[in-house]
Amino acid sequence: MEHPLFSIIIPVYNGLTHDLPVCLESIWNQGLADECCEVICVDDVSPDESYDWLVGQQTLHHNLKVIRHKENLRQGGARNTGVEYASGRYILFIDQDDYYHPGSLKELFGFIVSHEAAPDVIITDSAFQFRSNPHNNLQLNFGQQPVMSNIDAVRNLGWCIAPWRLCIRREFYVNAGIRFVDKVMIEDIDWGVTVMYHAQSVQYIPLLLIHYNKGEESTTDNIYRDINILWGNTWAARRVYELYRTLYSTSPIKQWVMDLADRYFNYSCRYCLGLRGHLSEKAKLLKVIPSGLQSKFLLVKLAMRTPWLYAFVSCFTPPVFSVVRKIRRTRKAVKIAGKR
Repeated sequence: MEHPLFSIIIPVYNGLTHDLPVCLESIWNQGLADECCEVICVDDVSPDESYDWLVGQQTLHHNLKVIRHKENLRQGGARNTGVEYASGRYILFIDQDDYYHPGSLKELFGFIVSHEAAPDVIITDSAFQFRSNPHNNLQLNFGQQPVMSNIDAVRNLGWCIAPWRLCIRREFYVNAGIRFVDKVMIEDIDWGVTVMYHAQSVQYIPLLLIHYNKGEESTTDNIYRDINILWGNTWAARRVYELYRTLYSTSPIKQWVMDLADRYFNYSCRYCLGLRGHLSEKAKLLKVIPSGLQSKFLLVKLAMRTPWLYAFVSCFTPPVFSVVRKIRRTRKAVKIAGKR
């Protein structure tokens, strides 16, 4: 084929200590010919030897492209750069610490080439797991779905918008002008909502594509330890809320967008209870919640009414939060193990 079917984009930062070799090996072992798939690694100014290692890998894998940023743009910026260099018919995103299920890319390849009018967005499935407990359980597991409009896809499936779960037709994506926000933490929520707004056709297939590794060092897992991550989550919710007011202002699923923003504001209010110190920073963060939000959550309502009082009370709750979180995390691990 003149161009590869897939462009797989991987943001890289300290990849050698975050399982990048495992991620790449899961691609090379898929059984796809080099001309069917290009892999684009964007090194986001890693302080380790990731870039030099990747350059060395190019001598072994001629479908590997390596780009290096001059400044750190975080994951969203690295993905934007990868799209600029992509030539495939479809774009796939994967994080450096995750990996593809054996044979999954080949199966996805077969699905696309056997459907002449493949949709703008194909939603695949994933295994949400801890590194110490890998498994093959589908996280969504909806069953085979027909091609749907974007509105029906959200109504039937909810917001299945994780970048590593979506296979996106590049021409549609580029023409719509969709981009991640550079230099922010938690950049993918509003991005996914934007993708679903522009997509004319969406289909879910029950294919285990990605093994998503949940780890103690992940951004979302450290949200209650780092005020910067908490800020990132809150501003991501605010950007979704702005999409509710703009792109989706006349959409039949407008309320779904509001509910999604509300859910992430609730995460911010909840994790605020686990963050130590930072009284003034917490109060300023809670004021990011828009006054027009019609929240369904008690914590959000309390934070909106009295942000300073909520911030003050949250200075005394981290020990309790930590205990509750450990209990919930243990239960989740046991539940995942029980499904095996």
